[in-house]
Amino acid sequence: MKEFVLIFRNSANPGGQPSPEQMQEIMSNWMNSITLSNTENEKKSLKKEISKLSPY
Repeated sequence: MKEFVLIFRNSANPGGQPSPEQMQEIMSNWMNSITLSNTENEKKSLKKEISKLSPY
């Protein structure tokens, strides 16, 4: 697994600091979004490869 750093800005409340629970929820949402995006991209790539093999 590749390592990365996520830096984000809370423009809704720039002076506020999220609680540890809020940070966990934010990170969980980000990871779920990234996983879903990767899964969708993998499906598209697979369909593209299959279409190259199929004469129809």
